[in-house]
Amino acid sequence: MKIEKINEQFGKFAERLLSVRWITLIAFVLILIVSVIGMKRMVKETSFDDYFIEDDPMLVKTEEFKSHFGNDYYIGILTQCDNHFTKENLTTLRALSNELLDSLSYADKVTSLTDIEFMVGSDDGMTIEQIVPDEIPEDGSQAMEAIKAKAYSKPHVARKLISEKGDLSWIMVKLRTFPKDSVWKQQGSVSPDIITGQEVEHIIKKPEYASLNPRGAGMPYVTHCKSVYIGKEMGRLMMIATIICMVVMICMTRSVRGVVAPIISVIGGLFITYGIAGWTQMYVDSTVLMIPMILSFAVAIAYNIHLFSYFKGRMRIHGERHKAIVETIKEIGWSVFFCGFTTLVSLLSFLAIPIRPMHCVGVISSMSVFFVLMTSLVITPLLLSFGKNQKPIEGFTEDSDTKWTKAIVSLSDKVLSNPRKIGLSFSAICILLCIGLWKIEAAFDIERTMGIQVPYVKEVVDVGRSELGSLYSYELPTEEENPWSIGELTIGKEPKHKLYNMEYGGRLSFFLSGIDFSFSALHTWNKTPVFHNAIGEYHRMTMLGADMSVPINKFVLRGEFAEYLNEAQQTIGAEKIARASSTNALIGLDWYAGNDWSLSAQYAHKYVAYGEHNNSGLATFRISKDLFNNTLNLQSFAYLDVENGGVYNRLSADYALNDQLHTLIGYDFFHADKGTFSVYDKNSEVWIKLKYSF
Repeated sequence: MKIEKINEQFGKFAERLLSVRWITLIAFVLILIVSVIGMKRMVKETSFDDYFIEDDPMLVKTEEFKSHFGNDYYIGILTQCDNHFTKENLTTLRALSNELLDSLSYADKVTSLTDIEFMVGSDDGMTIEQIVPDEIPEDGSQAMEAIKAKAYSKPHVARKLISEKGDLSWIMVKLRTFPKDSVWKQQGSVSPDIITGQEVEHIIKKPEYASLNPRGAGMPYVTHCKSVYIGKEMGRLMMIATIICMVVMICMTRSVRGVVAPIISVIGGLFITYGIAGWTQMYVDSTVLMIPMILSFAVAIAYNIHLFSYFKGRMRIHGERHKAIVETIKEIGWSVFFCGFTTLVSLLSFLAIPIRPMHCVGVISSMSVFFVLMTSLVITPLLLSFGKNQKPIEGFTEDSDTKWTKAIVSLSDKVLSNPRKIGLSFSAICILLCIGLWKIEAAFDIERTMGIQVPYVKEVVDVGRSELGSLYSYELPTEEENPWSIGELTIGKEPKHKLYNMEYGGRLSFFLSGIDFSFSALHTWNKTPVFHNAIGEYHRMTMLGADMSVPINKFVLRGEFAEYLNEAQQTIGAEKIARASSTNALIGLDWYAGNDWSLSAQYAHKYVAYGEHNNSGLATFRISKDLFNNTLNLQSFAYLDVENGGVYNRLSADYALNDQLHTLIGYDFFHADKGTFSVYDKNSEVWIKLKYSF
């Protein structure tokens, strides 16, 4: 029969294994050493961005948000004291804010009570000042009372940064964009969000800030605390599982080798699995690593109990150790292998769930089961092979029963003698339990999944339930095609089509020998709405500009300048929209090199005298060549986002079949981590066009 042939092959495997047992054991030790080295390279990821597979709508929209607004992670520090409006507490709050800005690797901007712009209207216009001045006044002074009055005069400050009684206050840290995985993984095995969380914990636990009782919030901080907690729990879980394993195997085998074998199987299986994950930089989520560990102990106990039980039975019959091992693997090997193989295949069903941690559970668990199975079938027989033969038990045959087998036989007899009662009872219990299926709730928040008994969870929940607290932040899309859209943003009324709303301007040009230049002025409106407290508005502004062009041999030097006076700026929280001047300048150089070559480069810069991000720059480069009597034009035209490092380059070839018909082919290349071009980072493409002019 086919099963008998399979058993024969397992028997031959056992014989060959015993003949090279020392070589096999040495190879196993070497594999473990290599695996331990690989484990040190393993990168455990916990970011919620890593939960979704590539091209998942959630991930696509998140990346689109980041391309416009940068990092969507933040750090929040909730401080608590009797009264923040004292010189000592404000000084400490400012020192903590400054250290967070200076010491966090990815800090971009800090907003706190001591570091927030306060817009004041006056007869001369709008002035921007700090709520808390550089020199903090003494307690009880009129200046201190003025600070308190300013803080509570602005609703967006009073509701978000300082509590009603002044005992709670937020420090919010906006973070710069984290580097891509391919970048930071070359520099280390700790992700940027966990590094940020470590730095925050180190700062807020310093003694000099203890008077403010700072507590951390924000995803990087929570992620760091979670990884630290899970690391400690995994060690404790490993110890508990080992103790349970030892107790079970002592009861079942009453043998030292019976206790050691499954532990070696678990260590071997897990070390090899995590070693492979480290060497291959496989995605590993730290929150699900406990599942493969528990599963490995379970299957290791099961496999080794099967092997030990049959081996001890053969030893009772004839007492020959090597013969008993061959017979055990021959009779039990296939059933154990088949059991393990079906288990790991079923675990791979997790790959059908489009969430990366579930993929991690499936792949890591199936790998663990496979290597625990291989270790059990290879190392356990070798451990049993050492030692002397034993004297067989007189009268013990294959039909003889031990205490355990007698108990199982007795139970099976009772089951077979009462099939109707047991079947009905089982069906009734299943029906009752099936009702519970409708009571299952999918919980994703840490309070329900982890519990407030966990220290970091209690801290986060306490922060969330405080007067100023917030456990989660939300990104609200406005595009209609986005399934999570809140609708379009409110746009105020456009200027009426009246004569007094007309745009008017003038231009004065001079064309002289060796230079052309002109001056221009325009009284206009902003063409795109500027948002003031989430409502788009249109406002007047004045533009004064100048431009010039100077030919120098084969070169042409170009320059443009424009000053936008009193330009409306995006404003949040203030009663009036902020206004500030912006300066725009451009310089370019064109080179007509001859032989139908032309090259040009230009740089445009904008400075806005408002807010944190005052400067932005865009550079362009073009090189062109005409061939075949000007019928073929080859060109490369590139845009470079100077501030964000983004690049868009179009390579093109334009061939004129005749005066009316042109065929074009080209390649658009996009590369950006943030900024305007990051929206199109995955849109690099080859294109072809046919153009007809008439």
